[in-house]
Amino acid sequence: MAKVIGIIEMRPRPGFPTLKGSDGDEVLAMQYTCSEDELTAIPEYGDNFTDSRYPFFTALTSHVLDKRNITRDKSGELYTLELEYRSPAGDANSPSGPVMEEWDYETQDYDVPIEQHPNYRTCWNYRFIVIKGETPDPELHSAATDTELTEGEAEKYAWIRLGDKVPVGWYEWGSPQKKAVESYRAGITTVNRIWRCSNLKKLTVDINKDYTISAPDKTFGKTGEWLRGGSKIKKEGRMWVLTVSYLNIKEIDRDIYQ
Repeated sequence: MAKVIGIIEMRPRPGFPTLKGSDGDEVLAMQYTCSEDELTAIPEYGDNFTDSRYPFFTALTSHVLDKRNITRDKSGELYTLELEYRSPAGDANSPSGPVMEEWDYETQDYDVPIEQHPNYRTCWNYRFIVIKGETPDPELHSAATDTELTEGEAEKYAWIRLGDKVPVGWYEWGSPQKKAVESYRAGITTVNRIWRCSNLKKLTVDINKDYTISAPDKTFGKTGEWLRGGSKIKKEGRMWVLTVSYLNIKEIDRDIYQ
């Protein structure tokens, strides 16, 4: 049973009680000066605030005691009692607790072989050689996207790497246009959405959308399609935190993802 502080002589300290925070995460703080005898009447954890001198604060029945400190003053005769009341967090059935939303954009850089560039041409990093006595083929040299040659072409032409020797009876007609370039920089873009709420149920409903084709509400102007990844839920203090990432993809295989 809650202890009724209103019937004892605890002296409220100036400036108290106070109520701070946001919907679903409020803290009602109270401080008293009291004697050692009065300490036997302090409220227990889970009790409501019940000081009859403050009817507005006493009406906050959703707030329960979850922190208390007792400090003895220098005289040794009086004590300072600090009490903090909060609304219970993490109750899946509690309607309280707004969802606070955050977003961030992240690109992870990586190296991609130059041959995978969408505009790649073999002449970028290969030497084009011609057997002596044959006429070069400029169109083949500039248009090729791999080192494959037809049987007839292979009798007259070949692609070799920068450090390879030109075979006897052949000559180099085209040197690499992008010498020593073997890769290019690209990035994997993800958008992360973070939800914070004291109500766990409000967050767990959302995890059923994991691994689906779904664009985030904020794309930061990035084009392409989006694949939602898996969710992560953890507790931070009195709040539940849900983090989910969205992967940017040029084109999603709809045989695999829905």
